[in-house]
Amino acid sequence: MRLAKQEFLIHKQIAVLMVVAIGLIFSASSLHAKKGFYLGPGLARQSISGDFDGQSAFLGTGGTGPVVLNGKMDSGNGLSGVIGYGINDHFSLEYFFAGTSHDATHQAIPGETMSASVAVGIIGPRLATGGEFMDLFLRAGYARGSVRFEDNASVAGSTTLEESEYSGAGFGFGLGVEFHLSKLLGLEIGYNKTSIDYDTLTAGEVNGTISDFSADISTMNVTVVFHF
Repeated sequence: MRLAKQEFLIHKQIAVLMVVAIGLIFSASSLHAKKGFYLGPGLARQSISGDFDGQSAFLGTGGTGPVVLNGKMDSGNGLSGVIGYGINDHFSLEYFFAGTSHDATHQAIPGETMSASVAVGIIGPRLATGGEFMDLFLRAGYARGSVRFEDNASVAGSTTLEESEYSGAGFGFGLGVEFHLSKLLGLEIGYNKTSIDYDTLTAGEVNGTISDFSADISTMNVTVVFHF
């Protein structure tokens, strides 16, 4: 009698577990990110390499004006964001962007630190696996970027600029994973690589063009994504 009761309890527990499992399966399908509009804010960490080496400089813009230093930057932290529209579960068009703050140094001003900011944006398609619990994704497209030094100085130290800014365009791509926390909420963890050819330099009130000056920006982001 006791054995039969124990078997009944075991079968009851198994039945409860099966019901829970079936419920999870059906609820998982509702967690799938649906097509449509989405956006979200996040955090970013960026590093930059290339011609921002902390050794070279520009003689103003077009060969006139103060000497403008381009500092070597440490990795920096800041914000990221994404806005897009899903055509279906696997294909979206989106704009990803990130902006971070950095400390920069130059050999011409040893012992001093410049404040810098790095901004990038990638616009283009996003391909995703369309999974129920998570999506693996790849983004790629046209990129814009800018690097701004909040304070600058001439090599001789006789001229100080309030700011200088490099801007240009290039190509960017990214990959990562988005976890579906609910039907309307996701968490994206991504890595992005952007190559920018900087062709415009603004120094004070003077704008000019530059050439053969480029950099690669690596961006890690954690973004909360809201689906509508």
